[in-house]
Order: sequence, then C-alpha cells, then structure tokens
Amino acid sequence: MSYNFNIGDVVSFLSEVGTGRILSFKDDGMVMVETQEGFEMPFSKSQLVPRFDLETEEKKIVLEQKVEKKTPLTSYQGFKLNMKVTMSHEDMDGIVVGFNEDKGLIQVEWEDLIEQWYRPQELVAMEKAQLEQINESMSTMSLQDIGEKEVRLGSQGVMTDRKDSGVWEVDLHIQELVDNSFGMMNYEIVQIQLDHFDKKLNEAMSKGLKKIIFIHGRGEGKLRDALRQVLERYPNCEAMDADYQRYGVGATEVRIKFKRVEED
Repeated sequence: MSYNFNIGDVVSFLSEVGTGRILSFKDDGMVMVETQEGFEMPFSKSQLVPRFDLETEEKKIVLEQKVEKKTPLTSYQGFKLNMKVTMSHEDMDGIVVGFNEDKGLIQVEWEDLIEQWYRPQELVAMEKAQLEQINESMSTMSLQDIGEKEVRLGSQGVMTDRKDSGVWEVDLHIQELVDNSFGMMNYEIVQIQLDHFDKKLNEAMSKGLKKIIFIHGRGEGKLRDALRQVLERYPNCEAMDADYQRYGVGATEVRIKFKRVEED
C-alpha cells in the first residue's frame, strides 16, 4: 500500500521501533527522516507508514490528566464542609474542613485551631437543629435563685437545669462567643475567651452567686491554665475542677466567698 507523505509528517517504521519526522524528499525516491534520537537517515517510502494513532494517543493522555484532577469534595459519609462535629467518645467540638476519600478520613479543626484527621465513625455531626434542641434543653430553669425574672437564652449566660441553686454555667467555646473564628490568631481567640470570663465572673459576684461553672473544653489545657492565672487577682475566689461526672475534664468551678457584714 502506498502512502502520500508531506514534509513534517510523523511516521513509524515497518522494520524499526520508534517514530521519525520527514525532513525532505530525494530525487532517487528516498525520504530523509529525523529519528527520535536526532539522526537524519534515508528510508524508502515502502518502509514508512503514517502515525494515524498519534492524535488519538495525545487525546488519551489529556483525558487521563483531566481524570486525575479530582474536584475537591464538599461532603463525605454524611459530613459536610463547615459542619459542626463532636467526638463520639470525648467532649470536644470542632468544624469539618476537609476530606480524604482515598484514605476514608475527615479533617476537623478544633476550637484551639488544631487540625486532625479522623475516621467517620469517630465523629458525630451536630446539625443546627440538634444544637438548638440541646441549647433549649439547657435553658429551662427559671432564674429566681439569682433574683432575675426571666429566662436568658444563649450560651453566654445560660442558667441550666441544676438541682443546686445559684449555679451559673458559662460556655467559653469560641464558636459560642463569635459568629466566625476562622482566620483569627490563637492569642486573639484566647483574649476574647478571657475577656468574657472576666466579665461573667464580675457579673456573678455582683449578683451574689456563690458558684459559677466555666466550660472551656478539654483542648491542651491552655485556656484552663489562663483562667487560673486570672483568678489569682481575686482573693475571694477559689478555683477547682468541676464535677467530672457532669463535665469531664473540660470545666472549671469557681466558688465565690463573700465577707459577712457585721451589724453595729
């Protein structure tokens, strides 16, 4: 079979492995070809065949490259990006920030800005409806014990359903204090938490409360230690770990001592 060739065509060889590019045509019928190795060699037209599959191979390579570029996942195993989650076996709250489908892992950013990977079965999704239900169940006690007439909703001053009167629970998790903490430096987050702690402690003392619980989470203990340092400025306050059965290791109990006023 005879083929028509043009200068610049890429051809294959019937008697050799590899390809070449046609440089010129000789008067004696020979074709000058530049091989893959860069040598110029003469071939007869009968030794050459067109590289019909060259374009097909290039398209195949491009297609494979496109397949390799996977679109980033926005959900995996029922979890979504920016979804609030907690540990199935520990009292820790965080936000989903990534997925690794190949390894079957979910990346979570915790309240102290540490990012870690977990298997889906290690996490529990905290959907908005679930959070509202939890907050509602924690906000049902009247505030008669501290002289207030109405129930205050929200974690920044929630009175919870406690049998012992005059106990105030204040949640210091950063996601409960600001709408969005992404992009904030760690020291900025801690400062916001400490300012809220100081504010609520003074508010508790002004109301005559004898006990207040600050829920700070487990983390690495940095916020807990910072709270203890601040409390050194209050000689009438005594700090201790809160009830383990109720709070685990993620809360500090502050007992406030008031001086007796002697009558004349």
